[in-house]
Amino acid sequence: MRKGFLYLFTFAVIILSLASCTATKYVPDGSYLLDEVKIHTDQKNVRPSSLRMYVRQNPNAKWFSLIKTQLYVYNLSGRDSTKWGNKFLRRIGDAPVIYSETEAQRSQDEITKAMRNMGYMAATVKRSTKIKKKKIKLYYEVTAGDPYIVNSLKYDIRDPKIADFLKQDSAKSLLKEGMIFDVNVLDAERQRLTSLLRRRGYFAFNRDYISYKADSAFNKQVVDLSLQVRSEE
Repeated sequence: MRKGFLYLFTFAVIILSLASCTATKYVPDGSYLLDEVKIHTDQKNVRPSSLRMYVRQNPNAKWFSLIKTQLYVYNLSGRDSTKWGNKFLRRIGDAPVIYSETEAQRSQDEITKAMRNMGYMAATVKRSTKIKKKKIKLYYEVTAGDPYIVNSLKYDIRDPKIADFLKQDSAKSLLKEGMIFDVNVLDAERQRLTSLLRRRGYFAFNRDYISYKADSAFNKQVVDLSLQVRSEE
């Protein structure tokens, strides 16, 4: 058992070494293989994993978080792309992800926008890189700051029947005084209320009939929020 484990470990080390040596085989001169992307936030309520969807370019996938197997398979192919064997290896493998400065900037902008939509209006995102030979590691440092908070919540509903429906349903509302001013939550509440009203017989009701008015005092991170509902047109 112990001997078998030793063989397996040795084999794994050899594979990892070979993969490391050939990882940049098809990376053009002057370009870099995107080796790793990391996000760090200074706010424990904002997990880096929640921001991964805004990264526009990601490295080649790893198997078991150890080896970029698909990239290694691709790199086993020869230079002659007309040969059947090379075509096959490239088809089942993954081409190297070449670092793009444009995509990195787009990612930085998207993360910044996402943070502000989450209520962190003063959030900033800094981007840095670390280059080693033909590989590059990309880092996003997110400074969230303090979020904007909903100080007061009011409803402006002209239709008395709709107002009554929403009053009865108020306990299920996603909006609360003291919550973070999160645009995503506001949109989710619009959709929830639209579905509710359609179930109550307002079949032509559209989510665009629901809007918000947000007032914030100068230099204060609080918002007075008003949910406005107009009747069906």
